[in-house]
Amino acid sequence: MDVFLRMEDGSIHYASNSAKSAEANLYRFGYYYFEGLFEFQDFIPKNYKLSNENEITMKRYNASRGKNTVRKIVDGEANITIVDTYDPWFIYDGFSYKTEQCDTIVLTLKALGTATGGEFYVSVNNKAFNASQVTSFSIPNDGEYHTIYINLAKIPNYTGNFNGFRIDPTGGIGSGFAIKEIKVGKADLSGVPEYVTINRHFHVYSDKMHQAIQFATTEKTENIAAIGMLTEIEASTVAKLMIQDKSGKNYTSLDGVNWDNVIAVGFDVKEAGIFGFILPIDETVAGKIKVTLEDGKYVIIQELTPKDGTIIPSQGGKNDLGYYVHADGVKNNGNDVYIGQRIYTDEHHDFEEFLFEVYCERNPLTDKNISVVAENSDKSYFQGYDSLRGIYVLNLVGVSGGFYESYNIPNKNYRCNFTVTGMQEDRDIYIMTSPNSCVLECAVLLDADLMMLPVPIEVIKNFSEATGERNLFNISDPSFGESIFTLSLTEGERYEYNIISLYQNWGKYPLKQLSQIPFHCPYYHLSTGATETNCILPWFGTANVGKGGAGNTLPDFRSMSAPFWKGQPQHNSCGAHYWLAYTDADGRFSATESTLNTITSYGPTYAEV
Repeated sequence: MDVFLRMEDGSIHYASNSAKSAEANLYRFGYYYFEGLFEFQDFIPKNYKLSNENEITMKRYNASRGKNTVRKIVDGEANITIVDTYDPWFIYDGFSYKTEQCDTIVLTLKALGTATGGEFYVSVNNKAFNASQVTSFSIPNDGEYHTIYINLAKIPNYTGNFNGFRIDPTGGIGSGFAIKEIKVGKADLSGVPEYVTINRHFHVYSDKMHQAIQFATTEKTENIAAIGMLTEIEASTVAKLMIQDKSGKNYTSLDGVNWDNVIAVGFDVKEAGIFGFILPIDETVAGKIKVTLEDGKYVIIQELTPKDGTIIPSQGGKNDLGYYVHADGVKNNGNDVYIGQRIYTDEHHDFEEFLFEVYCERNPLTDKNISVVAENSDKSYFQGYDSLRGIYVLNLVGVSGGFYESYNIPNKNYRCNFTVTGMQEDRDIYIMTSPNSCVLECAVLLDADLMMLPVPIEVIKNFSEATGERNLFNISDPSFGESIFTLSLTEGERYEYNIISLYQNWGKYPLKQLSQIPFHCPYYHLSTGATETNCILPWFGTANVGKGGAGNTLPDFRSMSAPFWKGQPQHNSCGAHYWLAYTDADGRFSATESTLNTITSYGPTYAEV
């Protein structure tokens, strides 16, 4: 599923050949729905030529130095393997090339053990290897040799003389690389769209997955013929296939298909099940899809052409902290271009369920099926089906005065009373409330009689701050509060519900609640009313200190006994309490201790503090 960008001159550039691996993050995660992000791959052609080419031989240069790795020369190849999983690395140095004549290194290698890539450090002007001059790479772990291109010019402060490189391989003991050839030189990348990069949003639900591929740029890029995704499947693994067009006609072969009208393609993969793509009903992000049979592979290409063949910047540069910000007078997000699809998987070997889901995606509920009872709602309305994300959206207002409004009016809440009428078949749907600007704390679902239903609500909120989020793809970083839940609809039945946005109290006592926040790392908030008590990073540890992550899983601890802030009803925080930790000369370890907090009780969830 390789993302590509094709220019009007016919050249094709691929994200799989990017100089670095994608950066991964989670922005939304909870009961029903995760949004996984893979960001910042750029576009390079599959092969390109080097000028001023030089070969670094395995025997000549000092490649034996390293930590927790072993190197052997076997038939002229360097086999580098990990002997201890703690911080393995190896070094090539002892050479010197002018950086302006050496902007690319080409490695021909194959993965050993469980290796899938590594970190690539450079030394310029004989400086020590450091965390600011590093990129990453990945290779398939398939026992075959692969040639990868690493763009050195994009590494910060790559000027002067290139004197060495260090590779930290991935994997466990016995993993590493068999390196056949290393070349350095100046790349001929004329015509490469060097400013365009992508963010792949995987919208993952309990029972389905959608992908939205976002193309962004830091400089205006023109002459684009198409953006898209290329997928290859070995034909020998496919038992049969299914193609459907807009008229509902099904094809079981590639013969006679009008590809301009195709909306879904599916493959029965032997010993696996059905795999396929369903195009969203919004044609501005769907493009067109086509399947060909080439060299024993089914080649699936989905593509569209951006307006005027152009992508313009959505931002105006970086601020002093290195984050992308608006240019003066820029009020929108440029014209970032999206292409997307529903990625279908099914362990069965018939297409009945696949075709049913094609029908549901292409025939979503409309305002004839979902309507808001205005007299019982707070400025709510049905926004429609977001086919790129795969969810129905109800717009619901929220607090405008922030946490103090909630704290001072503790039982203030916002309600959307809505009805849903099923279509001609049973189906399950996901619904999201999405106020434009409010930091939501909690939500509940009620029936028509305002009785609470036992349906967990996934709550996600965002603070509008430049706090390390990838603002190239989310320039305005707006505040929001979302609640997400699922409903099972029966054919022709009418239902009435109330979704309530809550903040401080619901009844006599402050709410105990869990919500999630988009950030530069995955974050949970555990709160008592509108007063934040804990911020939890479930997948981060001490290894991320100094790399933008928190030093532990509880970076922001606010006990109820700590004083309030002046600006809002938040308790003072111990903050990032890894800032002081040391071992003295006698081997005694000391860590930061807070003496200002009273912990009344504690447990696995930290919910009562």
